[in-house]
Amino acid sequence: VERCQACALNLVQQLAALYSPLEESYAATFRDVRLSPAFEDLADLLRVLCAVDRAVAASENLAAAWNAYKRLVRRVRLDPAAWDVDEPKLAKFERLLADLERGALGGGCFRACAELDFEALEGGRVNVRANPTLMREFERAVAALVDRCAKGLGTASETGERDLVVGAAALYAFHRRLAPANSEPDAKLYRALWSLQVRAPVVTLGGGRALPWFLADFLAEHAPPPPGVVKKLEPAPGKGVLDARRAACKALDRNFAAEARKLDLRLMAWLARATLRLGRSPRADVALAGAAASVARQAEAALESRGALLLQALALGRAHATLLRSVVALHVSLGEPFPKSI
Repeated sequence: VERCQACALNLVQQLAALYSPLEESYAATFRDVRLSPAFEDLADLLRVLCAVDRAVAASENLAAAWNAYKRLVRRVRLDPAAWDVDEPKLAKFERLLADLERGALGGGCFRACAELDFEALEGGRVNVRANPTLMREFERAVAALVDRCAKGLGTASETGERDLVVGAAALYAFHRRLAPANSEPDAKLYRALWSLQVRAPVVTLGGGRALPWFLADFLAEHAPPPPGVVKKLEPAPGKGVLDARRAACKALDRNFAAEARKLDLRLMAWLARATLRLGRSPRADVALAGAAASVARQAEAALESRGALLLQALALGRAHATLLRSVVALHVSLGEPFPKSI
């Protein structure tokens, strides 16, 4: 967690320096440069912190053990001599425990990162919050991620778009924390981000643990909708969101068997293509590419053919996992019983 915070701090300060109109390098080089990979990596880093927060919040054993440990420390505080503990060291230790509770063990890793002092720099200050150029770049980056999610969610080629939803929401909330308090959030961008939950009503984190993560809940906690946008959001915040989740859960139950059959058919078709293409040698692919083509082009075509098959396999595996994990996560989070048809 500390490493993630250090990386986020360094990256934001570097971006603030590059996108500063006061720097000569900005006018000469970076005025028309979009550093999309940097913002995408920051979104991925923030997604990791969100996953840690969700895992901590979902662990009943960790919460019980942490409460028991705090009770033990309170007993030590009442009689340090009986426990052979030095009082100044105990006070320092209690401050460390308080920091842990506000951060990792309190499910506040993302919040702690977003609340860092990004303008503090050894030997001076860096302009972050009052840098409108940097704020515009953050908005462009979030809009690009939202657009990628909207285009990829629910398609046959979907792979990591659901994880990208978490990253886009985290980057947006992070940007809102950095922006000045009197700045007006982009209403259109907020609606576009909010609407992603229609295609992804739940995102599962933690791999096989399938920890449910909900876009509306995250935004409500870290980036509430601007007052003028609330009535235009679909689904509506509050009860509308819960109703939409229940409707999505029922739709998954109703269509589960049909979706599973479609995935099985896609798998059979992929196996047939894989047997045909991967079962022959690369030289055969080169020969099929045509004698007129250059040897390099033939080899490139053979590599592309095999690479496309592997990407299809990844998308197919992700589709199976998404279907199963979404059904489980929605039923568990909503407390709905599983129908006999599943």
